[in-house]
Amino acid sequence: MKIFIVNNHQILIDGLLSLFFRMKNFKVIGSTTTLNKALEQENFFSTDILLVDEYENVENIKQIKKRKKSLKIISLSICNDLKKVKTLFQVGIDGFMEVKGGFPQLLEAMKKVELGEFYMCECLKNKLVDSFTHPNQPVENLKIYEKIETLTKREFEVMESICKGLKSKEISDLLFISTNTVETHRRNIFHKLDVNNSISLVKLALENKLVEY
Repeated sequence: MKIFIVNNHQILIDGLLSLFFRMKNFKVIGSTTTLNKALEQENFFSTDILLVDEYENVENIKQIKKRKKSLKIISLSICNDLKKVKTLFQVGIDGFMEVKGGFPQLLEAMKKVELGEFYMCECLKNKLVDSFTHPNQPVENLKIYEKIETLTKREFEVMESICKGLKSKEISDLLFISTNTVETHRRNIFHKLDVNNSISLVKLALENKLVEY
């Protein structure tokens, strides 16, 4: 697995380089302190996973995912501000963790995103739960994040498209997959989020701010 590291703390880069050097299945093909510098390197888009800090321009991240959708991006952060995290996921990151989580947690995150899943560190999950705990919020919604995390990246994209009112053929054309695959994802989404139809899905997504309408 090819890795590229972008972080404005050189000491963190050096630490990761040392740790990955001992791993047989990982190869760091580049590292810089800014994403702009990384984009100037010829081998940048040959990477499989990009480890980037949260201070990077979200527009750069959006453009990277637009050019190479298969490139997995994990944001390494010193904080877990929900508004910031939401923005990062909206522009295309696949995982988020705090740097204090340690190297084993990073390996776990990389394994998950490689399989097409989202990754959120426990501290972020807890903060997400806390954001739900107010008097007007139904108790059942406290565990919604657990259901959300079971969605694959592709299922989340299909869910977003359904919530935008797109039909199966339109989703098929948008995501370059067959209509049968769209329907399979639709059934899986309904099952994982415990809804019976598209109307219930849209209602759940909007109530929990999973998508913007």
